[in-house]
Amino acid sequence: MKSTFPEYFDSDEVRLRDLWNVATFVFDTNCLLDFYRLGEKNVSSYFQAFESVSERLWLPYQVDYEYSRRRRDIVEKQIAEIDKFQAHTKNLRQFFDLHCLSYMDGVLDPANEIYENVLALSPALEQGCKKYREHCRKVDEDLDKLFCVDGQLEMITWSTKSDPFWGSVHLE
Repeated sequence: MKSTFPEYFDSDEVRLRDLWNVATFVFDTNCLLDFYRLGEKNVSSYFQAFESVSERLWLPYQVDYEYSRRRRDIVEKQIAEIDKFQAHTKNLRQFFDLHCLSYMDGVLDPANEIYENVLALSPALEQGCKKYREHCRKVDEDLDKLFCVDGQLEMITWSTKSDPFWGSVHLE
């Protein structure tokens, strides 16, 4: 077992360093789509790391196809979650308007503070949705920087990289 999958067993530092210095990094679809689910700081950290190995990144055609096909769904799903939260906020505000406002004055001071916070949520959620859309545009731009040359996706085949699995056999 150890000889078949040595990378899963303890290895010496020199071997690991050599491996990291020559490895080709291959993305799958979910890795790319997760950039739309993660926060800006995490995404920025990933892109900084990827830029440092940009000459050794490989985006298979199938991954690009699946990513392109599913990207809009992922973004719309994230926005739908914000919309759902906005709807709950609106319902809570209506509840306060109908049932609590007449009792709050002096009697339910904590509820009054909650009501003010609920009122502040709506503009904050709208700002959050706008910020998320900007985040999506930034992810799009950063992915283009990683994988595109002169605005065109650079499809790298094994013939332009050394193939770690097949040696001198190259797939076209």
